[in-house]
Amino acid sequence: MAATPGEGEQAKGGERQDVARASDHGALVAITDKFLPEEYKKKLLEVLRMTQIEQWLREEGHKEGRREGENEKAYEVARTALLKGADVEFVAEITGLPLGIIQKVKNH
Repeated sequence: MAATPGEGEQAKGGERQDVARASDHGALVAITDKFLPEEYKKKLLEVLRMTQIEQWLREEGHKEGRREGENEKAYEVARTALLKGADVEFVAEITGLPLGIIQKVKNH
């Protein structure tokens, strides 16, 4: 069944509102985190563990950890290659790091 004119725009508008609401809630959590007592934070974590949000947060943490590890490895390879006399353009190519970053690694 085809959507009537305007239905797609309404759906997109609703999605934008959901994203804005989620962003507002995220900002509220970030701000209140600074003022919440540890005991309340622990209780909140217990509640989150019963939801899909906890699983999503855990998965995001794992992804971020892998990205950081990969980035750290790229820096290590860059330093080693530069110490062995490799050209900065070549090092940028093999590590995937930007040329400007390779230049900084070389100069330190």
